[in-house]
Amino acid sequence: MAEFSNQQKEEIKEVVMETLAEQGSAIEDLEEVDTVVEGDLVPVVREENGVKRYVKVPTEVMAGGVTVVIVNDLTTGGANKALSAEMGKALNQKIEAISSGAALSMSVSPSVIYKGTAQQVTVSASVSKVTPQTIKIMDGSTEVASASDSGSIQKAVSINITSNTKTYTGEATYNGIKLDGSVTVSARYPIYCGCGTSASAIATDANKIGATTTAARTYSKTTTANGQYLFILVPSDISGLTQFSMGGAPFAMDAETSTTIGGVTYKVYKSGNSYNSGTALSVKAE
Repeated sequence: MAEFSNQQKEEIKEVVMETLAEQGSAIEDLEEVDTVVEGDLVPVVREENGVKRYVKVPTEVMAGGVTVVIVNDLTTGGANKALSAEMGKALNQKIEAISSGAALSMSVSPSVIYKGTAQQVTVSASVSKVTPQTIKIMDGSTEVASASDSGSIQKAVSINITSNTKTYTGEATYNGIKLDGSVTVSARYPIYCGCGTSASAIATDANKIGATTTAARTYSKTTTANGQYLFILVPSDISGLTQFSMGGAPFAMDAETSTTIGGVTYKVYKSGNSYNSGTALSVKAE
């Protein structure tokens, strides 16, 4: 910055002293004005719509009595103001972040859990291309985890979902740019598949199918006694089944019925035939 003349310093001094008079810290001599003017910030009074407010902005007085305000933020605006080199650097960093494709991605494991059962999931968030100043995982307005100057974060949480889904969001900031993301955990009542003589008899932990949002799959079971049927029980929060085959040929299943187990309505699919002990069944259901 060019050195100011004494006259220019006197003009600045008047503004500074006027501004700080009520603050009890007026500048008393030109040497102190030098320190303020050639340092970071000069206090000034701005008047907008008749309202005066005390602010601090970097100011440089130029020849001819023209004052140029050097703005050190990206929101003030003004056709007669100049942006500081520091803000130019910040803008360049923003441009670099955007052009690099910086993004926040999230994941959760497992992504599907049993509905109405307390389970633990691990929620992760990561930022690609840049290292953010802050990164957070949120459950609604509640902060689950946070970190500074880190590109990734994860947190194991215990949840019990009684609805079909639960969403976690992620937030990251990099040089003033906000990056967002989200991930959803799905919850469904368990599917059961087993061999037996009644639907209720096969609704056991041993016959649970891993937590899933679809019933379409291949069900493989072996009968343990004579006269057993293959049962597939699909809860009401999962779409039902319409086609069955084994070894590429149609597999006979009785018409769909329903039953209630533990307060949950289930669609019941029962094989059209019973089988002797030791019969291996592998049925593709769609």
